[in-house]
Amino acid sequence: MSDSSPISVLLIEDDEDDYFLTLDLFEMIETRDFAVTWAEDVETGVAELRSGKHDICFIDYRLGPITGVEVLERCSEALRTTP
Repeated sequence: MSDSSPISVLLIEDDEDDYFLTLDLFEMIETRDFAVTWAEDVETGVAELRSGKHDICFIDYRLGPITGVEVLERCSEALRTTP
């Protein structure tokens, strides 16, 4: 990744308001560009995490009946290099 390419961010968040708030926070960072992919449910988030195409991932702690920690456990093999 060069300094000019956007940082690919995966946001697993089931609340649309929190998604927009997080997106606004990324847009406030003037020194880098971010390409944010929003996964609004666990299944989509797990599939995106397993794709391995994101530089970093932010996961909401409470995602309906499960936690963000449980999402990480489902994807432990895919997350060896994704912060």
